[in-house]
Amino acid sequence: MGLLVALMVVVFKSSHYELEEANNFYFEGEKATTVAEKKAAFNHALTLYLSAEQEYSPKFGDGKLYFNIGNTYFQLGEYPLALFYYKRAQQLMPRSEMVQESIEQVNEILQLKEEASQPTFWQKTFTPMVRFSVPEELQLFALSGIIALIAASCYLWMPHPLLKQTKTIFVFISVILLLGLARAHYMTPIQGVIIHAVEMRRSDSKESAKVSGVPIPPGTTVNLIDIEKKSSWVKVSTSDGDLGYIPKDSVRFL
Repeated sequence: MGLLVALMVVVFKSSHYELEEANNFYFEGEKATTVAEKKAAFNHALTLYLSAEQEYSPKFGDGKLYFNIGNTYFQLGEYPLALFYYKRAQQLMPRSEMVQESIEQVNEILQLKEEASQPTFWQKTFTPMVRFSVPEELQLFALSGIIALIAASCYLWMPHPLLKQTKTIFVFISVILLLGLARAHYMTPIQGVIIHAVEMRRSDSKESAKVSGVPIPPGTTVNLIDIEKKSSWVKVSTSDGDLGYIPKDSVRFL
């Protein structure tokens, strides 16, 4: 046990140092007076941030690492990648005005008009869950389940109406949270961000006909319809209703 704790401390210190070093390079980039110095500092910061992302895979974190990566790509003028990471951050920080403002700023630069999607039946039914991230919903589900279990256990020893009501309320809350998690995992389409302009094809081949005469602009959000591991193409749909195939390397999925 002591060895495990010591190992966790070492890993935490290592990750903390790496992120602190990345932040220092980022601040150097902001203070730099020449384009070359700015680019070098931001590239150093980006390398460290991406290394931390690959090593720790913070899909259930607080979103700050994704936001920092988005800011760094923004500083380097890589706006589609900045938008991708801002949207990743938004999944973990759904109530952050700073993230939303950053997304709007990139959309303006890329001249994209992000249409507000119509709320689904599940979103209307579980409106309180829409503004929570999946990690937050998991924490709330665990907490409400524990409280319900404690209340039920106490009720067996001391049958009091208040304990029964507490158990019922928190069981109901747990069910609502569980349905919200199921909606997020199974009923919400996987989305992706187009990294560079790409033409949509009617089948998974460069020789097939184009779906539209206009390429999909970088930064556009698409929905994943189908993906095959062995294929270099994915089937997606756009908010305009276009359906077709694009190369895998032209999109990053959230």
